[in-house]
Amino acid sequence: MGQRLTMMVYEHRNEEEPFAAVYMHWSAYSFSALEEAAFLLQHLAGKSCQSKEEWKKEIVTAYLQHRYEPVCFEIFPDRKERHGGICQEDNALAQRMWPEMDLDMKNVDRNLGLVAISKNGIEALQKWSEGEVRIYLDTMTVDSDVFFQYPVSAWTQGKDGNWRLSDADDEDFYISDKTWQNLSEIQTVGLSLSDITKFLEGDAKKVSEDGFALTDSGYTVIEIIQ
Repeated sequence: MGQRLTMMVYEHRNEEEPFAAVYMHWSAYSFSALEEAAFLLQHLAGKSCQSKEEWKKEIVTAYLQHRYEPVCFEIFPDRKERHGGICQEDNALAQRMWPEMDLDMKNVDRNLGLVAISKNGIEALQKWSEGEVRIYLDTMTVDSDVFFQYPVSAWTQGKDGNWRLSDADDEDFYISDKTWQNLSEIQTVGLSLSDITKFLEGDAKKVSEDGFALTDSGYTVIEIIQ
């Protein structure tokens, strides 16, 4: 079973209810959640949509174009035709709204994104969620809740100076002493595409003033609560 992510899309930050959502079956991990948010921001950046309906169409279009990397086709040749798209709950609605679009439901893959455009569709996707990010189109920014949390008491410093989770089996899963000593502030709210890019490139090992810290270790982000 995947670590299931939902990305809730709002037209304005002050809105209480999202008008669209995207479900990703394997992406509720710190880095992959931000990668998926960046994919959508990149597609929507510069679009001049005048209504939520126009934004919905752009979001669906983005995921119809979201495909597997060619490197996997030698092992899984059937994935060549797979892509993201509209969720099953909203298929009939989407066909009525955009009869000119080829939604190609038979090749929609939940790993590449299922898009909901109705309240019922959004609620259906939320039921499966294990992690959430929120995307605000008025500022093109992201709030992310997808971080693994471990208290400081769960870490021990080894003879090599590196910090490891006390009950971890993997010796390669650690934070270096240098990183531990040089954490600085990070955002998890209001992230721009530029912020996300820097974060994914490893340029954002940071800690906030209230004692919360985030740093990368392997493919995840660790939150240290002091």
